Amino acid sequence: MSKIFNLLESMNLTSRETMEVLSNSTRDIKQLKVYKDSSSDLIYIDDFFIGDHVYRDGGYREHQATSSVASLEDIADCNRRVNDFKEFYENKVVCDFGCGAGTFLVDIKNDTKASYGVELQEDYAIELNKKDIKCLDTINDIPDNLDTCFLFHVLEHLEDPIHHLDSIRNKLTNKGKIVIEVPHARDFLIKELNLEEFIDFTLWSQHLILHTRESLEAFLIEAGYKNINIYGVQRFSIANHIQWIKDKIPGGHRSKLKNLETDQLKNAYQDALNNIDATDTLIAIAEK
Repeated sequence: MSKIFNLLESMNLTSRETMEVLSNSTRDIKQLKVYKDSSSDLIYIDDFFIGDHVYRDGGYREHQATSSVASLEDIADCNRRVNDFKEFYENKVVCDFGCGAGTFLVDIKNDTKASYGVELQEDYAIELNKKDIKCLDTINDIPDNLDTCFLFHVLEHLEDPIHHLDSIRNKLTNKGKIVIEVPHARDFLIKELNLEEFIDFTLWSQHLILHTRESLEAFLIEAGYKNINIYGVQRFSIANHIQWIKDKIPGGHRSKLKNLETDQLKNAYQDALNNIDATDTLIAIAEK
């Protein structure tokens, strides 16, 4: 074992005694072991990294930068973030680290003091720079100190996550904030239902670590952050879960099942999942 395992073992998040094989493959690679720690619930891939060249090329993405139509899921995620994180971007210098097509940056640009993107995919960076949003290769190239750095579903892709968290902390102003969103290892369909079809669907070679609240906090502490707050949100609705349970396939939130949902039901379901620590997503907010 090496790389990710060594990092997690050094932080008491896994061990050879508690690691077990969750799956022998991911949705994109047939022979790639994915491990689950029986004590911490952490899910991880060891000794594998797809490579920065793949992220620069971006061919693995379903939607390219030139596409004019964002997916339903992307729109919902962006709207939630714009609504929930106003205090962290209004009149502030911000960075979206691993910003992808930069939908969030485009939406908040006029409300920030200055906004930057960090993105390896070259066509995305070109398109963002055309929209007067400075998009760079590394956070160290940003000329300003940052009030807030956002990482939306990025941390799980990083081969050396502590290094990147430390680099971000060094770019923050005094009392500057980091806002992280990651997939949750204790997702209801994984932890509570052990739904094999969903596990086969969701495991991906690029997701090196699926975090728990405890592991996410440990990573932030290791990188020197303080005043850490972690909570769960549910990206995919009860309609999606019903279809997974009924038909063992995704897409319930796009089907007739969505007609069952109201804002009240969505909020109640998220609260219920939070009560058992089984949301599909974790948010962490921490301070330099």
